[in-house]
Parts: sequence; C-alpha cells; structure tokens
Amino acid sequence: MKKIRELRGHTQSELAFMCGDKDWSQISKMERGVVNFSISYLLLVAEKLEVSAKDLIP
Repeated sequence: MKKIRELRGHTQSELAFMCGDKDWSQISKMERGVVNFSISYLLLVAEKLEVSAKDLIP
C-alpha cells in the first residue's frame, strides 16, 4: 500500500484526509500491518488510490 500511495504522490496525511480521516496514524498502521481494518475502509482507500482492493493486500 505504501508503494502505491507514494507512486500516486500522496502523503499519509493526504490519503487520510481523502478518506475522511483527520489522523494519518490509521494509514500508517495499515501500511505496517499492525491494525485490523474494515473491508469498507479498505475499499475506500483503494478507490482513492484508484486501484483494486486486492492490490493493497500484501
């Protein structure tokens, strides 16, 4: 996910804001695999990055 986000030119803060979050830490935790996240949030992140959700799962 980090590589895709960086290729799209977004910071963690920018992506979090695009997803309606005020805190970038959720994105950071997702990228490091230290938090469980909902399917709906994964789909939202994928939509904002313009990729398939399966592209975000290691």
